[in-house]
Amino acid sequence: MAQGTSIHWHGILQPRTADQDGVAWVTQCPIAANNTFMYDFPLGDQTGTYWYHSHATTQYCDGLRGPFVIYDRAADPHKGLFHNPSPQAWRDFDTLSISTHHFEVVRSAGSNVTNTNNPPIPDGVNTGLIGDEVTIYFRTDNPGPWIFHCHIDFHLEAGLAVVFAEGIKSK
Repeated sequence: MAQGTSIHWHGILQPRTADQDGVAWVTQCPIAANNTFMYDFPLGDQTGTYWYHSHATTQYCDGLRGPFVIYDRAADPHKGLFHNPSPQAWRDFDTLSISTHHFEVVRSAGSNVTNTNNPPIPDGVNTGLIGDEVTIYFRTDNPGPWIFHCHIDFHLEAGLAVVFAEGIKSK
């Protein structure tokens, strides 16, 4: 590429590999223009459909994003259920997400109901309309610097993001 970039992997848990999370200026310096970088992180037993996108300038809006499908290496009787969504499916994704953490939505935007028994575990959460509130729970079990942010470039560039540093559990 003719400009610096980095690639962020949505939904992929990266235990102790924050440097591979691809959030420019948070977990990784951007890859310099006209250079290469190999992301190398263990997937463990993670399978399913995830997505990736650039975390530099407006490359996300320019189309540097797409599905990231991990198939089960064993003979999976359900492998016919895996799908490859079209790039159009990701076009209008407008949510907040937390890097490399699964989280539970215990109260959705526009709702007064709290669900702590069986809350949904999405990759992102819609914040709703002005004045709406969302309540999420997530476990701090992956040390490193991470980002909680919006996926609309001009919102992100305006500061709609929180960088948090997760420490190692003390003994």
